[in-house]
Amino acid sequence: TTEEFFSLFRPADDTPWSFAEGRVFDKPFEIVLGADAAKKSGLAVGDHVFLTHGTPRQGAQGHMHDEFSYTVVGILAPTATLHDRAVFTDLTSAWILHAHERREEALGPDASTTGPGDLLDSDRKITGVYARVLTRPGASVGAAFQQVFDMLRRDPTVTVAAPDQEIGKLFSIVSNVDRIIIALAAVVLIVGSATIMLVLYQAMEQRRRQIAVLRVLGCSRRRIFGLVVTESAVIGTAGAVGGVLISLVGARVVAGQLYQRLNLVVEPTPEPRVVLAVVLGTIALAAIAGLVPAVAAYRTGVIRNLRPIA
Repeated sequence: TTEEFFSLFRPADDTPWSFAEGRVFDKPFEIVLGADAAKKSGLAVGDHVFLTHGTPRQGAQGHMHDEFSYTVVGILAPTATLHDRAVFTDLTSAWILHAHERREEALGPDASTTGPGDLLDSDRKITGVYARVLTRPGASVGAAFQQVFDMLRRDPTVTVAAPDQEIGKLFSIVSNVDRIIIALAAVVLIVGSATIMLVLYQAMEQRRRQIAVLRVLGCSRRRIFGLVVTESAVIGTAGAVGGVLISLVGARVVAGQLYQRLNLVVEPTPEPRVVLAVVLGTIALAAIAGLVPAVAAYRTGVIRNLRPIA
């Protein structure tokens, strides 16, 4: 890239670049490290490295350019973006590396060290460009964006991609997974409600004598019915609150892992209305599940269940 990358481009909205150490490169064969790149490599300002490119295959190493040494001149402060994992250097350095290979092939071992003056127009290749259309204050997309985008797409020599459109495609794929997860969650809620119903029904069978004693002490059938439904709702409330707490903690843990492994920033901020709806829905399902055991308790006979235990 060029020095202007650090002044004209921002890693995130309203977040300019800042350096933890050092400065921006200002001449060839100087590099600036992202925060994570510096941490994982152990490099510091003033260290010298050789760059390697290419993917090692079947035990072979990537192509190392050991003819030129790079000097670390700066380390960026964390930005919570993928740029934290990047290594930045100027375009001229990359052009010189490949121009040196060209000159070695043409001149053999007698080729002298390549410098900026040895570059040809064919050496000055650019593989990627960040483009941004000017916008009015407060607007996220410029009026000329679509026109510029369509114009670039007509050029068969370049590949054009709009980040917001690509992210939209990604979310359209992920949304299908979301529906599956939501469906599974609904099934889990229904199964959980059925479990509450079966457990309470079995408990009513074992507590018939206690219910009969309550009836003798003056507790009405309606009150017995209400107690069982309330017990079921309390179980549902405990499950709903526990589930929300576990989901919040789990989301924080997953977000932390995504940031550490992929530098992907995900803010787990659940919608309060959705959380409230889930909690109330869970309590309602639990209360409905308690109707069957409540009816069983309502119908419990007093005389039969107060017989002496043999």
